[in-house]
Amino acid sequence: MLRAEISKAGDITDLELIDGPIELAESAVAAVRQWKYKPYLLGGQPVTVDTQIQVNYQLLRKASSAKYGRTACPCRFAEAGYWQE
Repeated sequence: MLRAEISKAGDITDLELIDGPIELAESAVAAVRQWKYKPYLLGGQPVTVDTQIQVNYQLLRKASSAKYGRTACPCRFAEAGYWQE
């Protein structure tokens, strides 16, 4: 879980890890820093806001070549040899 400050322009100006695995913090922060928000409006005027952002990860497993061939792999990661159930 990340805590973020979103500026009047919709940019993330402050971002910190508040909960979750430290091993994933760097990639979560790097991903969220790229986001752009629509400015929050209060009375028709943009305001700075604090919010919490949850970043979800999904682990992939290496496909077994005996069970799944590249063309039979049921996901878009087939070329890399990964699959999802």
